[in-house]
Amino acid sequence: MRPPAAKVTSVSRWVLRRPLTLYFWKHYAPTESYILKLQPARPAHRPSRRSALLAAALELFAAADPSDVPMDVVATHAKMTTAAVYYHFASKTDLIESLMSGVTDKLAEFFSLASGPSDLGTWGLQSMRRALVWMQTNPLEAKFFFVRLATTHDGAETLVQFRRDSATLVESIADSIVLLDSSIDPLEAAIMARALMTLVSETAKTTLTSRDAVPRNFRTYQEAASIVTLRILGR
Repeated sequence: MRPPAAKVTSVSRWVLRRPLTLYFWKHYAPTESYILKLQPARPAHRPSRRSALLAAALELFAAADPSDVPMDVVATHAKMTTAAVYYHFASKTDLIESLMSGVTDKLAEFFSLASGPSDLGTWGLQSMRRALVWMQTNPLEAKFFFVRLATTHDGAETLVQFRRDSATLVESIADSIVLLDSSIDPLEAAIMARALMTLVSETAKTTLTSRDAVPRNFRTYQEAASIVTLRILGR
């Protein structure tokens, strides 16, 4: 009895007709790594999407209470999708805290002892001057931190983080004061540090909210800040 004839499919016909093609594909087909090499690489200078997102959020949060700015508005302003925003930041609170940390890091640097003077009064004047220059060159950051965050209704979590970051900043300034003058009690140094940050905050609120920028009995707010700084430090 003859065995049944094998069913010839279109695939088997292709195999029978193209044995050399299969052979070469099996032994000489391009590897995945070779194919990836042929694809154009992203330029190394491509700007960070996260940085662009932070810049867009800063513009919005400096102009209005962050609680009044939804994430889809931030995405539109950054020319991104809402999904892309949440790819970089898990929530709006996370986005606000990233901006907040950036500002507190700068303020801590202004009042640090790195390559600074050893005299307390000179240190105070130079630190305050750096803070004032930062307000002029980065008004959005200053307004966001000292004006919007201080009065935001975004939620308890944001306020708690703001107060925590502010307390950490005051502690670092107090440490600098004690290192510059060991005769100052730590409690007194903490009061001085708090007073210095209040001076920075009030100067920012005064100069960035269209109020009278020149305090009474002073020619400029820079002069006022310098004299009050020396008074705070007992110099």
